[in-house]
Amino acid sequence: MRPNPSLADLLDLARQVLRDDVAGDLSGGARYKALMAANAMAIVGRQITAGDEPAAAARARLVTILGRSGTLLELEAVLAKTLRDGSLPADQTGAVHAYLVETTRTKLGESNPRALDKA
Repeated sequence: MRPNPSLADLLDLARQVLRDDVAGDLSGGARYKALMAANAMAIVGRQITAGDEPAAAARARLVTILGRSGTLLELEAVLAKTLRDGSLPADQTGAVHAYLVETTRTKLGESNPRALDKA
């Protein structure tokens, strides 16, 4: 068992130092790179906090929609093929739409949560 602070807390502390202290002393391209690294660290921190739950939930939704098992990647490939070739049953359109909306919201929640505030 790991003591506090958690991995996400440590990463957030390092991100804050990079963003608030280090980047402030830089300019131009170096400042931009430091801020991009801090942003990447924030994304990783949100992914650590979320754990495997988003992927497991997405997989479970696809198993229900497609009526078959597989890894998330395999099921996403099947869904993409089904959409490309037009073989999606009409009664699954709503479920697929809901899946795509939820998947997009989940990904935005990890990569750019402020975009969700504007939606």
